[in-house]
Amino acid sequence: MKSKAISGFTKNTPEKLLLDAGAWFKNFDPLIDTFDSARDAGKLLGATQGGGSFSAIPAIRKIEIDGVKGAVKGLETIDEWAVTMTANVKEVSVDSIKIALATAKAETTENGYTKITARPDIDQGAYMENLTWVGRLSGSLLPVIIVLKNALANSGLTLNTADKAESVVALTLTGHFNYDNLDEVPFEIYYPGEYLSSLVVFSQPSVTMPGFTKITVSPEMAAGNSYFTAVGKGLLLPVLNADVSALDEWDGAIEIEADSGDWIMVIEANAEGKAQRGGTTQVRSND
Repeated sequence: MKSKAISGFTKNTPEKLLLDAGAWFKNFDPLIDTFDSARDAGKLLGATQGGGSFSAIPAIRKIEIDGVKGAVKGLETIDEWAVTMTANVKEVSVDSIKIALATAKAETTENGYTKITARPDIDQGAYMENLTWVGRLSGSLLPVIIVLKNALANSGLTLNTADKAESVVALTLTGHFNYDNLDEVPFEIYYPGEYLSSLVVFSQPSVTMPGFTKITVSPEMAAGNSYFTAVGKGLLLPVLNADVSALDEWDGAIEIEADSGDWIMVIEANAEGKAQRGGTTQVRSND
């Protein structure tokens, strides 16, 4: 008897896998921060063991109507959202202990210790702006980012110790609505878009203008499109159809002011300013 395999596996499956444990950050700005910049800014929560989790669960209530014998489309309402994030932090630090205790305060003692105690009540300062998970998607250079907003730990602190083992601070934080926007459920998920097609960008020193570079790009720009550029360090290419109209428009010929060692990004955008192709290169300037 012959049969045909039935599976949800497609050619795109290997590019849609969420890999490994990822990392957790405090007060991460997904529109500005990268993994490297947030780590260097001291926002990283620390190494973990056993990863963590995220859940956003609505409490959906069926509205009861006489004569209706089952669930009816449109007759449900959300009573509340339970939004939580957990992280099993391997690094036992002042920071991880304070987060776990929610209302903790710390002070330095005369003999060089940090003394940590807890307040009996919760004030506005106890809430973290956000706790953010940054993880790796198999088919993308950009991460998946999940932001838990107005985060407060509600599981307390438990430290278990044993020979031939290390303690883990198990953090569970809940996201909270903000009084000034009660319609905003306290989480955000950022999923990376598709890649741009590649441009090959080449930089050579200007022959006539000190502090400038001559840029060449291939393949040629498509009819109706425009170039946009940015110069700096740590530049990241946008995703396909991202709006790049706020960048510097470039005619494809004029030399660009830049320092050797900087990076330049060239984006080809359509008539609506949406990115279609892009590339970067390190600047060689007329120094």
